[in-house]
Amino acid sequence: MSAAELNFGVSPEKSDAVTYQDNVVLMDQGAKAIKSLSSDGMTWTFDGSAPHVSEIAVGKVLFATSRAVGKVLVVQHNGNDVSVVLGPAELGDVIKDADLTYDQPIDLGSMIAYQAPDYPGTDTDLDLLTKSLKTSDARTSGGTTITTAVLSRTGEITSVPIVSASYSPSRSNANAVAAWSARDLDVFRGMLTPTPTPTPTIGPPTAVDIKDFKITPFCCGGLGIKAEHAGSDINIQAYAVLRLNAPSLHFDLKMSGGEITTAKVVLSGAAGLTFHIEAGTAQGLSGNVNKIFYVPLDLSIPVTGMPVPFAVTLQEELIIRTAFTAKNSTLGTTGDYAFTGQIFMGLDHGSWGVGAPTQFHTNTDPLESLAGLSLGATGEVFAMNGRVIVGIGAFGFVTGPFLGYEASLGLDRGSDQQTALVGFTCRGALMEVNLNVGIGYNMPQPVVKAINFILSALNAAPITGSGGLKHSEKIVHLEKSVPNKCAGY
Repeated sequence: MSAAELNFGVSPEKSDAVTYQDNVVLMDQGAKAIKSLSSDGMTWTFDGSAPHVSEIAVGKVLFATSRAVGKVLVVQHNGNDVSVVLGPAELGDVIKDADLTYDQPIDLGSMIAYQAPDYPGTDTDLDLLTKSLKTSDARTSGGTTITTAVLSRTGEITSVPIVSASYSPSRSNANAVAAWSARDLDVFRGMLTPTPTPTPTIGPPTAVDIKDFKITPFCCGGLGIKAEHAGSDINIQAYAVLRLNAPSLHFDLKMSGGEITTAKVVLSGAAGLTFHIEAGTAQGLSGNVNKIFYVPLDLSIPVTGMPVPFAVTLQEELIIRTAFTAKNSTLGTTGDYAFTGQIFMGLDHGSWGVGAPTQFHTNTDPLESLAGLSLGATGEVFAMNGRVIVGIGAFGFVTGPFLGYEASLGLDRGSDQQTALVGFTCRGALMEVNLNVGIGYNMPQPVVKAINFILSALNAAPITGSGGLKHSEKIVHLEKSVPNKCAGY
């Protein structure tokens, strides 16, 4: 790969094996034409004199590289530079007819890590999801000031006062917000004055900081994620990993007239699943966390030898919830499971086929290893969502056939005062593993909210959080309590 391809993705080429949609701007030198990608992962800046850049227009679909692809939402000319805000596109928006096959081992050591440190909505307090964005008019003697409550990049709702000459009392506040120039919105500095993203790295990535949590997006011998936090409120160390042994990927895709007739993805080499969580707080109730993390990092493995520059992209989300009811409490456990077989998804003329690993074996029971100390009842939920996508696009807008795995572990432990009273401490554990498969793109609600607020400030159409076809099946459900039924399991 050239330096431009490493930074921005591989350019598409015309091929008799693929027919693109008429509305697609195909840039066979797209990687060379790109000058930067903003730190929020949404704005691509092009050399205005490069081939095909003049064809880019709102409403069209841009296919500049394997990563710079999507519906054109905003186009801004800055001297000789052209900045383009892209939104998600389904595979049928880009490709009309194709017959593609791929079958190769996956070398996890050669993955390319792309990071968007300012990606919207990466860290969201789940307690805020019911709050809506509101605007209010605050007139001042020095001019017109609009104070608006915004969902920030970290998922917090904050008040941002902005003086805007474009405000008109005859319009509603919502329309005034949409009419503001992007340059008025200092908080979203990356939109049309892009701050470049960090240089991609080859190999497993290092940890990234998401607010006050340290997140390691690839760890522990497989497709794993680790979260660490040490503060006056709470201390947490947690990880979950889907272990792989000599993984390989098989992929089939057939499209006709923009419709997907056949899609098949098989991930071989799945070997097991491991959870581990330790948490403790001196503050009790006020120290609890209830967060969802969308890791703003793509782990990408380019697919070679295909007429479309697809890539295998790995993405992850993490949910951590704690329920400590007393000060100076701790709770932790480890669960480890082994299995063999393939993770499979297939779509053939509207019919889904889904396959999961077999020969499920418990190496370490999370209930047996559950330990803690508290004068009150305690609980935790730790969940990992991961997706393996074979497709095109970047960050939340990657689209194509995908395998998604959702593994969650819930824990309950009674008060130590219970032990003194009845001679035992009630303990419970619930584990579920779901297989989510489909074709298209999918983003968490907090990310969609944050992106749509940015787009409203640019007077651009909002995006939807998902597109394409989806199917879900529960493959593991284990629940247990000691003594039996004491925790409701």
